[in-house]
Amino acid sequence: LLDKMIDEEAKRFVAKYLLAFTDKVINKAQTDELRRIVMLTKFEQIIENEKIEAVNRAVDNARREDREEARREMERVVEKLLRKGDEVSVVSECTGFSIEDVQRIQESILQEA
Repeated sequence: LLDKMIDEEAKRFVAKYLLAFTDKVINKAQTDELRRIVMLTKFEQIIENEKIEAVNRAVDNARREDREEARREMERVVEKLLRKGDEVSVVSECTGFSIEDVQRIQESILQEA
């Protein structure tokens, strides 16, 4: 029940009263968890939230890097198709790249030559 509560203030309030009324009924692990929730200070909550945000940022960065790597791989495919002699419009249609992007890659190939 407490894990599903979003409002931390309400969570601590409920935990305090659960702890008071169920001290003799619940097991030690549950009592310890209730005490932990009750004792969390605002500072600790901020630190905990910052940890969660840091993990979320790391996951987002990893996903962004994966997307960037996938795009670079598709650019290599576009380059191979162009070097093979495929038309810009065909490469664009097959890869999902815009005509302009395919033309940009084609220009870079021509500059290398």
